[in-house]
Amino acid sequence: MKKLILSIAASACCISVWSQNHSKNECLAADAADSEHLHGTWQARFADARLDAVLQLGPHTEWQGTVQGTAQRGSHSLLVVGDMDQGQLTLEESTDGRRISATWLGQADTSDCHLRIQGEWRQDEAPPVAFTLQRLDAPAHAPTPSTPSGW
Repeated sequence: MKKLILSIAASACCISVWSQNHSKNECLAADAADSEHLHGTWQARFADARLDAVLQLGPHTEWQGTVQGTAQRGSHSLLVVGDMDQGQLTLEESTDGRRISATWLGQADTSDCHLRIQGEWRQDEAPPVAFTLQRLDAPAHAPTPSTPSGW
């Protein structure tokens, strides 16, 4: 009986260690995040709350490996295009679909096994504003947002 209890305890310990290591191994490494990980709906929180937005991103219809979509900021819908390569985010924002009005530069963070992106939003000569992007939907294949050609 004593051997059976020790055997059960040893098995439980091994299973616990295996499951902890197995879960850690399944987390996305920040530097492995790419444009496909951006597909979906994201909440953008800024140091200046007036800039907060909801982003809808999907695969770009013309440029493979990039994303396109919209940033909804209050009643304003802005066009965005960009990519993420090795955990580095670059998004260009446009108010008219022709000219870049702002740039988002960020870095993926997966320290808690959830993809979050932190960085700076830059517009013209104004000081950069810190932002954090967090997913609002489950990672999945999002519909491709409709945007003008080139955006």
